Amino acid sequence: MRAARAFWRSHQHLDVPYDYLCPDSGLHLASWIADKRRDPLRLTQEQRHALEALDFRWIR
Repeated sequence: MRAARAFWRSHQHLDVPYDYLCPDSGLHLASWIADKRRDPLRLTQEQRHALEALDFRWIR
């Protein structure tokens, strides 16, 4: 979640390029986001709200 917030602060969106690696952790952020979009029920309501605050787009 921290990596998503950091990316959003820098770019004002979460359309993360597929090959983007987080500078601090080396996390493959695009894969992390794709995983959250595929199975949002694994997230807590708080986590879903935090992502939505970053204008996160869910798969519908």
